[in-house]
Amino acid sequence: GCQLGSRCGRDLPKFRTMRAQPLRAFCCGCDLDFGVKTILVIHAVACFFHIGATVCNIVLDVKGPGYYIAPFTQAFNCFFALASLPFIGSGIHGIHHQAEVPLRLYFWCLLVTCGLDIVFVTLLTIQNVWSTSTDFMTSGGAVTQGALRMQAIVVLIMMISFICYATFLVWSKCLQLHLNDSQASFDGLKAKDDTYLHRAGLFGLGAGPVRSADYNTLSIPACGRPIFGGHVHAEFPVKA
Repeated sequence: GCQLGSRCGRDLPKFRTMRAQPLRAFCCGCDLDFGVKTILVIHAVACFFHIGATVCNIVLDVKGPGYYIAPFTQAFNCFFALASLPFIGSGIHGIHHQAEVPLRLYFWCLLVTCGLDIVFVTLLTIQNVWSTSTDFMTSGGAVTQGALRMQAIVVLIMMISFICYATFLVWSKCLQLHLNDSQASFDGLKAKDDTYLHRAGLFGLGAGPVRSADYNTLSIPACGRPIFGGHVHAEFPVKA
């Protein structure tokens, strides 16, 4: 395949002028395909977790994870998880067959999902950690409250960093497939054009394009036009 920044970088000058350079490896030198598959597995597990928790808490009325969360929030999470499953399948198809379009569909779904996750997690962190209790503060818990806030900020930054990294990883793989597909298409067009320009041996009648060569000098079937307009002159000099 095409290595980013090498052959594709020379063939496509715009690649070098991009502001955001795509990733070439996942984590500590792993392949991009392995990284995208990891993201797909994590996303699928999260979706099935939300669906299962909602079914247990609302449909079966069994206490499961998030039982005390508002039913509307659980229903929204379940609906969004169900809507994400077709895009996850599209991403699996794209990474398995090295197809850009299905993987890019999953990328847009992942982009929306990560955006919503960042917004909701930030709001949840602010509501839970920044809600200061007066009794807690007066009882000498200011240091503990500050430590909890710092811990929440660190966890929030780490989570947002992982979400952005996952999105950027899938985008890098989409760009790699785009460059590979474009280069393969250009190579195929050039090879097809060179086939029709090839001439070798036997005055152009040798191995080459599968079509007749017309030089107006041969009278062989399917290889030229009749000589002298198809007329044979047996008398010399030729009568006018």
